[in-house]
Amino acid sequence: MKHNKIISNIILSIFILIIMLILLEIFLNLFPKFTFYYIYPSELFENAEAPLDFRMTPNFIGKMVGEYDIDIRTNSNGLRDYEHEQTSDNFRILALGDSFAFGQGVDINDTFLSIIEKQLDVEIIKAGVPAYGQDNQLHYFITKGKNYNPDMTIIFYFLNDNEDNYGLTDRKVAYGNLIQKYRYEALPNWKLYTYTKLFRTKTLRLIRQTFSNIATYFDENKKTKSFDYKVFLKSQTKESREWTKTAALFKEFKKNSGNSKLLIVYVPDKKQIYPEEFKDFFDINTDVDKPNKVLKTVAEFLNISYIDVTKEMRNLKISNLYFRHDPHFNENGYKLFAILVGNELIKYTED
Repeated sequence: MKHNKIISNIILSIFILIIMLILLEIFLNLFPKFTFYYIYPSELFENAEAPLDFRMTPNFIGKMVGEYDIDIRTNSNGLRDYEHEQTSDNFRILALGDSFAFGQGVDINDTFLSIIEKQLDVEIIKAGVPAYGQDNQLHYFITKGKNYNPDMTIIFYFLNDNEDNYGLTDRKVAYGNLIQKYRYEALPNWKLYTYTKLFRTKTLRLIRQTFSNIATYFDENKKTKSFDYKVFLKSQTKESREWTKTAALFKEFKKNSGNSKLLIVYVPDKKQIYPEEFKDFFDINTDVDKPNKVLKTVAEFLNISYIDVTKEMRNLKISNLYFRHDPHFNENGYKLFAILVGNELIKYTED
């Protein structure tokens, strides 16, 4: 009798837990601003040939809702941009990058590329695509970007690009969702379909992220082994394993740049602007500006112009430059970054 009661209580507890999770999912869908992560609109991306792997869908119209509620539109070439003619009399810049260059979290007119375009009175091809590393960007540059005959090509680098360049975070599109490439290639169709549906379940994403953070907190090895942590180590150089692939890709950019002047612009991580908020991440073995320094040596070695406004942004001590949960700039951050970078770019556009 007692045994049956225990089983009944367990079943009841599981049932209550399931109901609570369903209610939480309903709540997060009704009030998306309480969601602690971001997810891209279904159908924003489509598969492409390797090594590009995926691209944004041409003429897409949709919304991205999380800590923000923004419209996303792409042009006929699958860029979050207006239409450009193949040739132009304007000073033309091809801007390559990931979700920062894409302008995640803000309306198109508030992205740093749109602001710089107005600030310098130039034409910018805004080719920022979320989750692209320099490997994807190089392929786009060679096959499509060069066709715009840009006077200047700017690569906006963010520190997770190193991980992307090694293929550790490569993506493909399954049932309208951008997912890990290794899952796309390994899972049979029915498992892939199930995974993509669960992938968009906000409650499960939230639980997974919570447990991941807890595991890292209690296991110091998880932090020290992470790619994100290693690029901040004082011992890092351009010959370090974490940098060799990225350095090689920039060398290929230089080789294929032709008459287009090449620049690298460093996009700072939130940890670098507010290091006091990440005391558990940094230790005596790390340097908050180490990725910037290594990238600068790569640029100097390849004779590529380099812009880094991280210290300026940090020294201004302006709060609230990033979203609370989403790691990207908010509207204030995009504007400040655009102004500082634009001030540096003036001397290159006037040459």
